[in-house]
Amino acid sequence: MPRPTRWRRWSPASRRSSSSTRRPPATPLGRSSDPEELKAARDRVIDDVVAGGLRVLFCGINRGPMSAATGHHFARPGNRFWPVLLLCTSPVRV
Repeated sequence: MPRPTRWRRWSPASRRSSSSTRRPPATPLGRSSDPEELKAARDRVIDDVVAGGLRVLFCGINRGPMSAATGHHFARPGNRFWPVLLLCTSPVRV
């Protein structure tokens, strides 16, 4: 059985760069986490993903600002949901 991953806490110092012109990192979807975009998406609703034949259904999960901005559940870079899900189950087809 694989050992659990140790999570490192994020800090501003871990993201510093020697270049002052460096752009903010893009999300896996190729979008930057622009504060204005996140604020504008605050009240956006993301549709539930429910279909026949489901084996697992996650209920009561509140979407975060990055999810609202992108329209995808668990969209924030570094979101722990997907790595933990993969540690707990056999490979998942999406």
